[in-house]
Amino acid sequence: MDNAMRNICALALAIALLLLTGCAADPAGSKPESGVDESRFTSSTDDTSSVPKSAEPGSNQWFLDEFITDLELVLGLEPFDAEKSPRKDKLLPFAYMKLEKRGVADDYFDSSKNTFIFPYALLDDVIRQYFGSIDLRALDNFDEGSQTFSLGIQSFGSATVPKVVERATMPDNKIKLTVDNINPDLPDEHKVVKRRDYVFLKTAHGYILQSAELISYNPPPAPD
Repeated sequence: MDNAMRNICALALAIALLLLTGCAADPAGSKPESGVDESRFTSSTDDTSSVPKSAEPGSNQWFLDEFITDLELVLGLEPFDAEKSPRKDKLLPFAYMKLEKRGVADDYFDSSKNTFIFPYALLDDVIRQYFGSIDLRALDNFDEGSQTFSLGIQSFGSATVPKVVERATMPDNKIKLTVDNINPDLPDEHKVVKRRDYVFLKTAHGYILQSAELISYNPPPAPD
């Protein structure tokens, strides 16, 4: 074998050894130039198991989340009837809670007056979504000139937890939910503090509340 052929064979052998050495050092393939093994990291956007899922619209939990839990905070022992005599003064705090959950309520806080100043159109849009057409402009805190409502700082809290205990389908696309407000810290005979029947109307755009009638009230026992 002449010198030229021997040189070619030697070069080919060196290249083969170099390739074999590289594969043995990293059988899974090359790592990033930074030296960081990115396979140790998992994108949190790929893991949706810990993200709470919204309740299915029209389900009992959805009615609790969208309507009942907030309404129980503002209605107290009062009834509500969208066609007869709705408690309009209760709807403003309800609308406030929805705006607060959307993260926009603070945009309308007037620190000089320590009051929220909400445009009528904004509150009317929320009210229509949950109750249909109810005109709130007869309330004392409506200003005709600026077309705004003034609302003081709101604070809500309750020791009871609402729970749907019965569901019935009614004529004319209506659903009735019987809801118990439960205080788990009270004795068994007083755990159900109040019971209310909610009637919802299914529309082309979702559901609106038609009435919320108090069925029973079981006051907590007097403190010792």
